[in-house]
Parts: sequence; C-alpha cells; structure tokens
Amino acid sequence: SVGPDISVFEEGLEYVAKYSSRGPAGLRTKPDVVAPGHRLLSADGRLASTGTCDRDGLGREDYLFHDDPSNGLRYGSGTSMSAPVVAGMAVQIRQYFLDGFYPLGEKSTGTSIRPSGSLIKAVIMNGSQFLRGIAESPSVDLQPYDSVQNMGRVSLYHSLPLQGVNDLQLTVHDRIVIEDGDSHDYIVDIQRPSDGCSFRATMVYADEPGETLINDIDLTVMWRGNFYFPNGRSGPDRNNNAERIILENVAEGDRVMVNVNAHNLQSSTMKYALVLTYCGTALQVEPEKSTPEPTKKPSPHPTPAPSIKPTTIQQFRKRERRRKRRQNKKKNRMN
Repeated sequence: SVGPDISVFEEGLEYVAKYSSRGPAGLRTKPDVVAPGHRLLSADGRLASTGTCDRDGLGREDYLFHDDPSNGLRYGSGTSMSAPVVAGMAVQIRQYFLDGFYPLGEKSTGTSIRPSGSLIKAVIMNGSQFLRGIAESPSVDLQPYDSVQNMGRVSLYHSLPLQGVNDLQLTVHDRIVIEDGDSHDYIVDIQRPSDGCSFRATMVYADEPGETLINDIDLTVMWRGNFYFPNGRSGPDRNNNAERIILENVAEGDRVMVNVNAHNLQSSTMKYALVLTYCGTALQVEPEKSTPEPTKKPSPHPTPAPSIKPTTIQQFRKRERRRKRRQNKKKNRMN
C-alpha cells in the first residue's frame, strides 16, 4: 500500500498502490496481506563509498534526487520496501512472545513462549485492516478477501496488546495437534466490551505445497445462534490454510464458540495455531481435551488418546439454555 509521504494523484495509507501484485495463486487466495511499500524512506546502501550516514538539514527533495553520495537515505517503492516491513513485523511479534509480553502487553509479565511460524503468521493476518480502494483507480472495486488485498494492510497496533497503548485482549493457542475428523471447541464469554468491539479469530497451519489444499482444517464461529464462516464465505473454505472470521459489535454477555475441525487430513495429525482478539475483557472457557501430541518414545503400555466429538448447533443451544437458567437464578437470588 501507499506510504505516508504521498504526492500528486496518490491517496494515502488506506489505498493499495495501483501496481501492487494481484492473485490468485492456483485456487488459493493471494496475497495474504498487503504492506506499505510505495514511496517509503529507507536506507540507501552505497557499496562503493563510505560515510553514507544521513545528514542533518536534508529535505524531502534531497532524498528524491539523491545524487549526493552523502545522502544516507532514499525513497523507494515495490516489494523491496513492503517485504522488509512485514519481515520486521514478524521479528517484533516473535520478540513479543519471547520477552514475556503475552498476555498482558508488558515485558516479563508472562511466560516466555517460542512461537511457531504459523502463530506469527496468524497474529499478522488477524490484525490486518481492510483498505478503502486502489490508488488512481476509482472505478476498480476493492473487496475484503479478494485477490488484491485479501486480509488487508498489516497493523501491529491491531495485532498485539500493549499496556497503555491499545484496548486489545489476545489469546493464542500454538502447535495444537488435531487428528483427522476431530473437532476442537474454544468458548469465550465477553465481559465489559468497549464500544464498537469486534471479535476476531484466525487459524493457520502449515500445509504441503500444491495448487489446492493437501490437508483441510476448517474454522467456524457460532455467535447468537448463527454460524459464521471464514474469509467472507458462506461455507467452509476448501482452498486456503489461513482462515479468519470477524464479528462486529459483540456485546456484554455474548458467548462466542470457535470451532476448529480437521475436515480431511492426508497425514494422521496436523498442528495449527489459533489467535483470538477482542476488546474489553472476556472469560475463556477451556476447550475439551485435545488429542495429545505423541511422544518421541512410546510408553510400554500406551493409552488411547481421547477423541473430541464435534459440537452440534443443538448441543450448543442446549448448553446456552442451561447457562441462561443459571444466570437467571443468580439474578433472582440477588433481588
């Protein structure tokens, strides 16, 4: 997308550069995300000279026309600019977990976690923001999850909670092992949400290369009695190994059920990462026990792994009715 130093005919950070690469790649939706990469001020490496640090007093035009070898910075455009933005973001996310920022958003307040590549990717995609359009192309319609922006522009502000910076709660599940046909439920009760609160769930796993999915794991969400499917679809996504669902305006007392289902695996098990974000506070109800990860050396008398039965809409509604009865009894006792 377009960087902050815009010029004539450019429209700013919320617009995709008109020359940005498009997808899809086979049946998979690409790009995964977009990042600022047009007219970014960056380092100007000059291999044949020394002393190329930036000088004081240089203005914008000095960087645009950088004939002076002492100009240590220059404007650039393309993937040479946008790729380092995303790479730097990935490094910061990894450091966030290693330094114990998770889950409170303050250094050393949590346990150090070594995140998988799937988790880092899920965090990036979960917080990405949809853009408004394509620069200099008002007649071209930009849609969420299309082959121009897909999940949108990367944003650390919307991806990770930081004390005193944003109002964001984050829950992650990493390297979760799932067997073919199994289903994992994650239930979140929303408490004291902020105005205009959105709930996001993103699931990512490392599939084998191919134009179509080799292993298919599905993400669905149930909220207020309705099912929601990922990536703007009206049904399961059979083409992508990164899936995201956004619920707008969740309210206090809402219960959100996130379901991860191993629809069709070619291998016996797969690992996935799941990222949940919401504003205000929420109480997460731990899911039923998932299939345990096998040990390198089997025990002399191995026990069978517990299976997880998929939760049907009837089971969910029955559970909701029990929960509401308990809430009503509590209110009556207080009155």
